[in-house]
Amino acid sequence: MTPLGLPLSTFIELLASGVVALGTIFSGLVARQSVVEARKLRQMQDEPHIVVTLWLTSVGSHYLNMWVENTGTGTAYDLKLTTDANIQILGGKYLSEVGVFAYGIPCFPPGHQLVFCVGDMSEMRQNGNTKLTVSAIYRNSRGTHHDEAFPLNTESQSGVLELMETGTRPLNEMARSLNDIKDALRTGLKINK
Repeated sequence: MTPLGLPLSTFIELLASGVVALGTIFSGLVARQSVVEARKLRQMQDEPHIVVTLWLTSVGSHYLNMWVENTGTGTAYDLKLTTDANIQILGGKYLSEVGVFAYGIPCFPPGHQLVFCVGDMSEMRQNGNTKLTVSAIYRNSRGTHHDEAFPLNTESQSGVLELMETGTRPLNEMARSLNDIKDALRTGLKINK
């Protein structure tokens, strides 16, 4: 007899049934957690991420491009940009008149970029258009809405522009050094390292 007054075989059967029941409940909880984690992973792998930045159009240029890019792994739907400062861009238009600001983009897949020139950085400085915030509003494939703000400052490119304006461009320096080497080899002089 056991302390509960049951025969030993009955007690062992009850204990074994309880262990099996607890094991079944535990394995069900583990399976459920596995499904939840797999769903989260799938959602993260299908998530768009829009980034908006300003860059100089090329080396030596005063013109700024606005880059809009989907760096995520999912498609952004109904993408629309808004701005707190409706600055005048090239051609006399205002930023709010550019397509992605005025009409939006219905489907913006991962890896896609939209690049357009917003204007001359020197003129923007003179007009006091150095800071603006661009907001990207879009949704993912599950309908979740995203609203992200990107504070942009045209002054962030000023150091690069000033370096270019002083004439100390890296490619020019390299070209001058190569010419010095070529001249030294022609004249037979030793090159100082």
